[in-house]
Amino acid sequence: MESNESTRVVLVTGAGGGVGKVVATTFAADGYHVLANGRNEARAAEIVTQLSAECPNGRFTPMPGDVTSQQSIAEMFTRISTDIGQLNAFVDCTTPSGAPRSNAPIRHGRFTDLDPATFEATVVSALVPVYTLCHYALPVLKAAGGGAIVTYATDAGKVALPGQIMTGPLRAGLMMFTRTLAMEVSGDQIRVNCVSPTYIRDTPIFDRVMAGGPDSRAATATKRAKLGLPSPIELAQLTLFLCSAGAAQLTGQVISVNGGLSAA
Repeated sequence: MESNESTRVVLVTGAGGGVGKVVATTFAADGYHVLANGRNEARAAEIVTQLSAECPNGRFTPMPGDVTSQQSIAEMFTRISTDIGQLNAFVDCTTPSGAPRSNAPIRHGRFTDLDPATFEATVVSALVPVYTLCHYALPVLKAAGGGAIVTYATDAGKVALPGQIMTGPLRAGLMMFTRTLAMEVSGDQIRVNCVSPTYIRDTPIFDRVMAGGPDSRAATATKRAKLGLPSPIELAQLTLFLCSAGAAQLTGQVISVNGGLSAA
């Protein structure tokens, strides 16, 4: 066992992504031992190399696990229990943009224009991994005396807009999962909250959407967000707070971070 009671340990899934990478380094800078998830040994090691370069004084351990595989997730949490010895927080950053968990393109469009053959895979990829991750995280957090889980959704789950017929309901499902789970596990001193941005600037996906020019959705959102769209570091700081003692009574919340685009 590598950790002890004075060490805080966080698992970050999606630690190589635009938001996950910043979440991982922010937690490390605060003194956490960061378990950086990647889909396999090689990818997890690659992510740790990148994180260590950005946060040289941080403590990172590669934690391989394919989030689309129940067996792989179960093995990952067994490894955390046996090799690390504890877990105090779990942050799922695998879908901060609302994109499918594979490399497939984000599906936008009116319902009647979509291919029904894609429905099942889209629903499964959006919800099953986070359900499975939380299922196996809970007993490890409980064994440590409690802790925090933070999920990531998007405000498409709060505000109904044309073209968001797949993303919106799935993100709403994740929000309600977070809130309901929070009610079930509070007796184990485990808190569960959700961070819900709309557009996240300074990320590859945002840059890709912005490439559509001044009439793109991202460009329009940038103009409307009078307080400015959030960056990964701002989301990471909120996530760190949600896992801190300062948020000890905060659970079951879905916190929108959108610079004033909406107040849903």
